[in-house]
Amino acid sequence: SIETGNRKSIEDELINANRDVAIVTLPIENETLEIETRFGMDCVCILPKSHHLAAKPQIEAKDLTDEPFISKSPESIFRYRIDELFSRHGIKRSLRLESQSTVNVCHMVANGLGVSIVHGFLAPYFSDRLLIKPFNPSITVGYGIITNSAITNTQPVTDFIANAVSLFETLKHSPDLGKRPILLAN
Repeated sequence: SIETGNRKSIEDELINANRDVAIVTLPIENETLEIETRFGMDCVCILPKSHHLAAKPQIEAKDLTDEPFISKSPESIFRYRIDELFSRHGIKRSLRLESQSTVNVCHMVANGLGVSIVHGFLAPYFSDRLLIKPFNPSITVGYGIITNSAITNTQPVTDFIANAVSLFETLKHSPDLGKRPILLAN
């Protein structure tokens, strides 16, 4: 089965041998976990369909000044990177809501509660409910396919990894952010 979850729970599931493989944001710092492959993807800005920035082909960081902003939880590395970028550029956002889950962030944006910056794999799942725009300056998120290094991969796990790598290569070169399939996120 394929499930989503927060990064900590996914890592715990792998460490405890309750799952065979996961796709997570990097970095990871647990010697029990082995990174099978690495790849990266730029973050995107997500907006409600009727947002006043909807006509812009690309969202600049300064465009989000004083915008109601939905963030990941404060303990998230992703949140730290986003906050640091806006701080470095002297841009003040109106932080309204936060969630551990990117899925929840997308739902909140789709329901008109604010805007956000999210990694590019999950947002396309919501493309019928929200707008997805390139974001500048770009923020690249690293992802890894990870396994428990103490367990030998079964053939289905090896096949899954090979298929996932192939899909990521296809997605990396896809010009259409709004129609990317989703495997697993967080």
